[in-house]
Amino acid sequence: MIMFQKTNPVGVDYFVNRSQVLEQRELPDQFEVSEALCLFYGRAEMIEGKPNVYTKENRKHQPIGIDSKKALITYFVVTSIDPDNLRDNVTTTFYCHGNLELLYPSITHRADEEFRRDIKAFILKQIEPQDFNSIELIQDSELQPFHSFKLNFIIR
Repeated sequence: MIMFQKTNPVGVDYFVNRSQVLEQRELPDQFEVSEALCLFYGRAEMIEGKPNVYTKENRKHQPIGIDSKKALITYFVVTSIDPDNLRDNVTTTFYCHGNLELLYPSITHRADEEFRRDIKAFILKQIEPQDFNSIELIQDSELQPFHSFKLNFIIR
């Protein structure tokens, strides 16, 4: 389910909104889970080290947390904008939290590698491979049954 999508987005928000739509369209089917078990947030801000999204209805920031009943939770954070070239390069981080028991019920081992591989392949379909930087685990990424990581890349 898409959460807090922007109306008439421009720049990096256009990419984020398009990604939210593609996530909603493709990822539930890919993992064979209900769309209702997925939360696809847009661009979030890190406030005191925690992700928050701005809700237009309430005109305030709402924290994003892990919901143990959900299979997949994603959001984007803009980590830096090139001040000399505001229209071209935006360093972005895609955060992904997956409940491995719901996403890979038939796999008997902890499916961390499979999850990272599948999400990375999905993201690389949307961006140029040379713009992909790295995969990093998030602190406390082994909060059973969740696995959390982030992908760093550049949006042009």
